[in-house]
Amino acid sequence: MIEELTPDGAETAETEGQTTSDELTSAAASDAAEIDALTAQRYDLAEGLAIVTAERDALAAELAAVTAERDKLKSAAEKADKKPAARAEKAPKLRKLGPLDGEPLAPRELLELIGGADHVELAFGNGKTEIAGVPAQVISGDAWAVSVAGLALRGVPLTITGPVRLAGYGLLLDGELVAYRARSEVLEVAAGRTNSLEGDVVF
Repeated sequence: MIEELTPDGAETAETEGQTTSDELTSAAASDAAEIDALTAQRYDLAEGLAIVTAERDALAAELAAVTAERDKLKSAAEKADKKPAARAEKAPKLRKLGPLDGEPLAPRELLELIGGADHVELAFGNGKTEIAGVPAQVISGDAWAVSVAGLALRGVPLTITGPVRLAGYGLLLDGELVAYRARSEVLEVAAGRTNSLEGDVVF
């Protein structure tokens, strides 16, 4: 049996079809809006990631620069430590300074002892004691070299001002006299005059 649609039934079916179409259209529009929102969010995330990456790269470059500067300063400090140098150090009292008993140490033996010492001093003697008013010099850095003549002090500017009679040099390691070298002749420096001793110190 075929049911005939009355005008009211046809209107109802049409209304229901229209409702379904509107719902689908609304759902499609909602999905499109959500897709647009997700796309925009993706772009925002990509932009944020680019900013973070740029900041990371900038920090990495800054860290590299700081590291390079630190290494440069460290290298300069190490070179400064090795540079030959001398500074005056006045002893509390005049120490005995003259020839030692026994055979003098060989240059390489002295160099090895110097390398293991905490305090290296060059003292100026009159043949018996240190010269009053002429402070010992604390020697640091790579200041010693083995030569044909012996263990020579190199690269350290040394001067002495008169009046003074310089008979020889004493090498003291941690306060102990380990070597003495008399000059071939006593150096007499008149009052007010200054003599260079560079190249004159050899043990």
